[in-house]
Amino acid sequence: MGSGVMNNAVQLSRSAADLDQVGYAGSYGGLDHWFQGLAFQRNKPGNRTILKGYFDGARNDLQYAGIGGNVKRLPHAAHRQAGFLAEHHMELNNGHSLQLFGTHVFARREIPPTRFQSASEAVQDDQAGRYGTVYQHKNENRILSARAIWMTDRVDYRDPRIGLASRNRAQTVQAIGQYFKKWDLYSHSLLQVEWTFQQGNSNTYENRPQRNQAAAVLAFKRLFPGLKSALSVASRLQWNEFGGFSILPFGEIRTSVTDHFQCFFQVQRTFRIPALDDLFWIPGGNPDLEDESGWHQELGVSLHARSGGWDHRLNASGFHRAVRNWILWIPVISQTWSPRNIAQVSSRGLETTYTGQYQQGDVRISALLIYTFQKVTESSDDPLLAGREGNTLIYMPDHQFKINAWFNYRDFGIGLHHRLTSQVFSDPANEQTI
Repeated sequence: MGSGVMNNAVQLSRSAADLDQVGYAGSYGGLDHWFQGLAFQRNKPGNRTILKGYFDGARNDLQYAGIGGNVKRLPHAAHRQAGFLAEHHMELNNGHSLQLFGTHVFARREIPPTRFQSASEAVQDDQAGRYGTVYQHKNENRILSARAIWMTDRVDYRDPRIGLASRNRAQTVQAIGQYFKKWDLYSHSLLQVEWTFQQGNSNTYENRPQRNQAAAVLAFKRLFPGLKSALSVASRLQWNEFGGFSILPFGEIRTSVTDHFQCFFQVQRTFRIPALDDLFWIPGGNPDLEDESGWHQELGVSLHARSGGWDHRLNASGFHRAVRNWILWIPVISQTWSPRNIAQVSSRGLETTYTGQYQQGDVRISALLIYTFQKVTESSDDPLLAGREGNTLIYMPDHQFKINAWFNYRDFGIGLHHRLTSQVFSDPANEQTI
C-alpha cells in the first residue's frame, strides 16, 4: 500500500541570549499523506509566548474484503485537519504567575462505504476548541492554583444517499481550584474543588440537555523512610444533578523490599456517569440509565536491575474489578440500539511490562514489551440480556501483546512496533468471533 515517509525539519534560533525560535516541520508519505507545521516562540524575562499551527491530510484510499471475498478499494476515505495553539505565560511577582491559552482544531473526514454499500458520499465536519486561563501562586511549601476552561465541540454529519443530516453542538465550562501543601520532608496533601457544566444541542437529541457536576478531592501521602514504604490515601466526593452524591475512596501502599525490588497494593472505588449521548440520543437514548460504580483492587511488584550496560525494569500486577450497572449499547428492535445497564461486569487478569535500555558510546538500544491477560464476564437480570450469565463481554480480548523496539546510532534510528490481539466475541451470545 506504500508506507514510506519523507521528513524534513528546520529550526532557527535568533540568538542564544533571548532564545526566540522559529520552527518548521513537514512530511510526505504513502496514500498522499502530508503534514506541514510551523511554530514560533518568543521569550522575554518573565514572559513567554508560543504560537503553533499545522495542516494534516491524506487521500487514504484503503483496501478491504467485500461481499464474497472480493477486494474493494475505498475512494472516499480522505481526511484533512488543521489547527492552532496559542499560549502566553506571565511571571508576575512574589511567586505569582498567569497563563492564557487557546487551541482550536478544524477537521473534515470522508466516511467510507460499509461492506454492504457500493459507494459513499457521507462527510463529517468537526470543530473543537479549548480556551482558558491558569493562575498560580507558589512558595517553598505551598502551591495555590485556579483554572477556568471553556470547551466547545461541533460535529456535522451528512449522508445525502440516505438523507441523513445531523447537527451537533456541545459546550463545557469548568472551574478548578487546587491547594498543595508540603508538611515536611515526608508528607504532603492536596485539596481540590471543581465544578463542570455541560450542555448539548443537537437534532439527534431529545430537548436540549444540560448537566451540572461538582466534586471535592482530599489526598494525603506519607513516606516512612525507616520502613522504606509510602502510604497514599484519598477520597473524592462527587455530585451530578442526575445521579446525586457518591464517595470514591482510594488507598495505596508501596514497600521497597530491597533497593531493586518493590511491591504495592491498591484499592479504589470506580465510577462513571452516563454521557449525554447515552441519555438523550434519538433514537435509542435511555434517560433511566444509572451510574456505573464498582471496586478495583490491584497487587503488583516492580524490579529494577542493571547488568552489562543494560538497564532493566519489570512490572507485574494482578487486578480484579467488579462494576455494577455497566453501560452497554445493545440492539433492541430492528436497527435501533439503546444503552442498558448490565447488573454486574467482572474483570480480572494480569499485566506485565518490561522496559530495557542499553547505552554504549553512539549506540542506544531500547525495548518495551507489554503483555495483558484479561477476562471480562457479565451477568444481568435484564430480560433483554437473558441467557448471558458468565459470557465474555463483546470486543474484549483475553490476550494482548505489544512490542516497541528501537535501535539508534548517532542521529540515525530504526524501530519495530507490533501488536498482537487474540480473537474477540462480536455478539453477546458468544457465538461469533473476529
